[in-house]
Amino acid sequence: MRLTKHITVIAFIISILISLHCSSNHGTTMLVINLGLPQAQRALLYEKIMQLFNTPLYASPPSNISTITINITAADFSPISKTYTPPFGIFKIEVPSGIQRTIEVLAYTPSATIRGITIADLEPGEQNVEIDMHIYNTRIIFPDYYNYRLVQMDDMDGGGFAAINNSSIGFAGYFSPYDVDFDDIGRMYIANYGFSTGEDVVIRLDDITDTSYTSIGNGGMNGIKSVAVDRKNNLLYYATGSQLYRCDLNGLNVKNDYIMTGISNIQSIAYADGMVYIACLYASGGRIVKYNPADNGQVVGYTSTTFYDVWDAIVKNGQCIVADNYASTSYAPIIAINTSDLSYVNGYGRGTTGGSPLAGEFWGPHRFVAILNDKFYVIDESSSGDNLVSFSDLDFNNWKRYSNSFVFFSYC
Repeated sequence: MRLTKHITVIAFIISILISLHCSSNHGTTMLVINLGLPQAQRALLYEKIMQLFNTPLYASPPSNISTITINITAADFSPISKTYTPPFGIFKIEVPSGIQRTIEVLAYTPSATIRGITIADLEPGEQNVEIDMHIYNTRIIFPDYYNYRLVQMDDMDGGGFAAINNSSIGFAGYFSPYDVDFDDIGRMYIANYGFSTGEDVVIRLDDITDTSYTSIGNGGMNGIKSVAVDRKNNLLYYATGSQLYRCDLNGLNVKNDYIMTGISNIQSIAYADGMVYIACLYASGGRIVKYNPADNGQVVGYTSTTFYDVWDAIVKNGQCIVADNYASTSYAPIIAINTSDLSYVNGYGRGTTGGSPLAGEFWGPHRFVAILNDKFYVIDESSSGDNLVSFSDLDFNNWKRYSNSFVFFSYC
């Protein structure tokens, strides 16, 4: 009987030891984060971030990272969050060892957030984890064409409002922003719809605080109307009213011989999954054209229905979302179409000429902005006024309007 009790106690102790050994809390890991580079494990995290960007394509690492935040979460411990500001030093983070640790790195610039995330099992001791960094979202940045300025806001209440013009960046001539997109390290590319040679270019800025610019491309006095960045292959597409162009992000290797037969009055372009979606006139109507930019280019499809005044298209949540500038109360100015065959999915909202549009009511939607963010942001204007609207989904939840003496594209 006594022997049985001893065996029972020993078995109980062994079970406790086994459970402790098998639990995720069996030590600590000194985490060293590697952002996809073959560097020594003890290299500085900030150096790794800088070196990730420091490739021949990007020319030089961005110097505009204001803060870096590292978040580490798991089911068996409270979240760990560390934020670093310049001057950046050695980043060492002690983390409970175990499985399924989610590691997120956020690098903030004045205009964008660059993010890397991975899930890793961490053993006791020092461990290297590779993380690839990509652009995650941006501030609300949009062109105010007839006011000759580019505007940035932190939110739809106008927080952090900032605006730049030609003198802000040392640009000689008219600064006439018509469209904007971002590359994978957060630099912005602005379609400058200018009035003469030297003004109709794509302007690249590191962020809204940049005081000098890089000039890319030339529209030949036809005006650059839209830009779209292929962030996977590091290519820039830009368009005049009748021609599509492509170049490297540094402006070299310009391709200007795309076949554009039948395409005219281009208002915007969007890039997704190897295709360029063009809002334009085609086949005697306003349509979205799906264009394959391989070789000399080819139209692979277009919408069967025509739009009243098609202005913009973005690819979001697996669909192509279209802004059609029309104020009819019986017409849906926001339309979703399939990216595969450009077939009609559904229309959303309605036009209005009223003074204070309610949720889902539009004066005349023109341009989608802040397209990397979760919400929809749309420039809405007509003779009734000019404002920016935002909403969470195509049911127009969390609808907000913001106006600040804008004169976007068509109305003074």
